[in-house]
Amino acid sequence: MLADSSKFGHMAAHRVCELNGFDTLITDQPCPAELRTALSRAGGSVIVASTTRP
Repeated sequence: MLADSSKFGHMAAHRVCELNGFDTLITDQPCPAELRTALSRAGGSVIVASTTRP
């Protein structure tokens, strides 16, 4: 799943999938601890992508 940090803490009008419906969340900033814990319990992980350019 690819989602920027502006999506954290907001409810969407629709659901793409359950937390166990994907393996990895790729985002631009660390996610809140509660979300990180829920993802881990569902068997997922989080990758924070670098936003700087070489």
